[in-house]
Amino acid sequence: MSIEGATTLDRSWSTYFGEQWLRDNFVVQEKEGVTMCNNDEQNDHLWGARINKHGRYGTSDCPKWANPREREKWEERGLILWDHESEQITRLWAGQALQLLEHFRTTDDWKQHGVIVGEPATVLYINDPEKEPEDVLDCQFELNPIRAQEVFDLLQKNEATLEEMNEREEEERSRALNNCYKILFGEEVWDKLARFYEVQPEEAIKAAQELLAIRFGKS
Repeated sequence: MSIEGATTLDRSWSTYFGEQWLRDNFVVQEKEGVTMCNNDEQNDHLWGARINKHGRYGTSDCPKWANPREREKWEERGLILWDHESEQITRLWAGQALQLLEHFRTTDDWKQHGVIVGEPATVLYINDPEKEPEDVLDCQFELNPIRAQEVFDLLQKNEATLEEMNEREEEERSRALNNCYKILFGEEVWDKLARFYEVQPEEAIKAAQELLAIRFGKS
């Protein structure tokens, strides 16, 4: 997961009143895995972070400004970050959230400058096959030091839950990848490659690469 240290542009009321005012007048609330800055009197939520252990499909609490894809992310498993000022929702898989937790634990720069998190993605240039795929950080979400600390606290509190979620996600990805390879190679060939891999993994990988090259006409 790509994580970049950055000076955060605070896009909340603290732009006008300062971070200390925000801390003095807002409290951190936790309810069903939710952490957010909340004004008790006005009940005006500026931003938030939540861990969805299970899919929350059919919920009615999604921000009204969210587009269809953001509404899907709001209900999916993982770490959900949202900001009403920038009208943005960012979602990380459990494994990516654990990497963010490790980043918080092993570095100190974010305590001064904040951190940028986002959804790792790969850009494929279909119209330009000679151009190499590019790794990007989509749906970037800026956390200033105070917000970063609150997300850090949320991740630490739910570390065991995230580890359980990550194990389940890895199993699901493994099954999906296995089914994909069966379609690409054919079930019989894929089963033979799998058995070959148990004995000679490097040779099995090389054989699979050669078969893929033939399959896509690059050999």
